[in-house]
Order: sequence, then C-alpha cells, then structure tokens
Amino acid sequence: MNQIKRWFPYSFFIVLLCCCYGTNATAQLQANFTTDKTGGCSPLSVNFTNTTTGASAAATWAWNFGNGNSSVLKDAGATYSTEKTYSIILTVKDGTATSSKTIDVTVYKKPVIDFTVSPAKGCVPLTVNYTANATAGDGSIANYLWDFGDGANIQGNNYSSTTHIYTLPQTPPITLNVTNSFGCKTPAQTNVVDRCEPSILVPDIFTPNGDALNNNFEVFTSHIKEYNLKIYNRWGELIFTAKTPEDRWDGRYKGVPVKPDSFAWVITYVPEYFPERGLLRKEGAVTVAW
Repeated sequence: MNQIKRWFPYSFFIVLLCCCYGTNATAQLQANFTTDKTGGCSPLSVNFTNTTTGASAAATWAWNFGNGNSSVLKDAGATYSTEKTYSIILTVKDGTATSSKTIDVTVYKKPVIDFTVSPAKGCVPLTVNYTANATAGDGSIANYLWDFGDGANIQGNNYSSTTHIYTLPQTPPITLNVTNSFGCKTPAQTNVVDRCEPSILVPDIFTPNGDALNNNFEVFTSHIKEYNLKIYNRWGELIFTAKTPEDRWDGRYKGVPVKPDSFAWVITYVPEYFPERGLLRKEGAVTVAW
C-alpha cells in the first residue's frame, strides 16, 4: 500500500508538465491576402490586402503580380492591361519559415464588333437598317447601344439589328457600343451620307435687259455629273452650249442680243449617286423677254 501512494503523485506530475508544454507552442506562419477584384475589363486596377497570420514584426513580403512587376510592401496594388489571367503570388519570410499564397485575377476579353448600314446614302425621309456583327469576347453579349447621330438612340440585349428614320438632311455619325456580361465595352462608328436623287431646276423665262434682275438663263442642279446644256433657236440652230451649270446664257448669240422668242434647251447628265442609270436627258423651252 505504501508503494501505491508514492507512485500516484509522481504520475500526475508528469502529465501536467506535458499539457503545459503543449499550450506554449509557437503559431505557424501562413501567408494569405485578399483582392478587391478577381476580374474585370482592361485596364484593370486591383488592390491586394495582406492577411498573413503567424508573422512577427521581422517578417518580409515579396509580391509577384504576374505582369512583370513586383513589390515588397505589406499591402500592394497593380494594374493589368492585356486580356488574360494573371497569377499573383505573395511570399512571406519570417526567420527560417517561408509561406506563399497564390490568387488568380482575370482581365476579360472585350467584344469584337462591326456593323453594316443599308442604305448608307439617300434622301430624307431615309429609312436605314443597321445590323451588328459582334462576338462577346468573354461571357455573353449583354447590351447593344445604338446612337443614330441625330439625338436618337436605342439599347437592349436584343438589338443586334434595328431601323431608324432620318427626317432632316445631315451626315450623322452612327455609333454602336456593345457590352458583354462582364461589363467590357467596345465601340464602332460609321456615317450615313446624303444620297439623293439628281435634281435639275430650269427657269421658263428670263430678261437679259441689264437691270441686274434675272439677266441670265441659269440652271440649278444637285447630285449630277457630266452636265451638258445645248440651246437652239426655233430653226434648230445651236446658239449656246455649256459644260457646267455655272456657265450661264446671257441671251446673246455671236455677241448680239437675240430677239424675244422661245428657245429650246436640252440637258444631258449622269446621276452622281446612280451612275448605273447611264446618260440621262431632260429638255424644255425658255422664253427670252426684253
């Protein structure tokens, strides 16, 4: 019985020492950090917050941002331009202990876009059809924004094609912005140009009497080329020709004023925007009155 009393206190003392030793163990070094963004559109700026545990005041930090840049600050940041995934590595050294943490950040691809316009030219009121040719890059297409250049616009994820009517003569810049599901946006732009039918306005009378009012036979044209004017008297004699609308007839033939009468004219021309129609002809008569 005396031996048992001596052994029991000794065993209890040994167990107590083991428990005390376990509670005084040094914390393990564990590198860690957080990011305010894990992805986005170029240029993408990301802030990194160091949340390492188990490090002493003597610990050192080494950041590798994956874009060729680095830092030794505790907290850091980087900007990414090229569309790809980057691996950001934080390495922490504290005495003989080393720990690392890696997080990936992705710069998403922007949409690739183009669009067609039909017709690209015309006279008002002009109805124009627009069709987008777009791929999302990354993700999916979330929005089409059409700016028609005249103060009107339309947007939505179902407007890969649309129609707009122009009511005033203009040359508006048309812009399409396509945004993908990651918020990345790409613009494209073109112009719609006035493509009118040819116009020729010819007076039916003029008075070449030197009073500075209506003294010349003047033809007003628009959207034509290869203009040619010929004027004939009542006997079919050619008395005046012109190659441009700026060449005006002053009512004279061989330097002498013609007598009041009616004179036939013929104009040939080619439509500026519709040359496939070939050489066209317009004819009529003008009265010379003194």
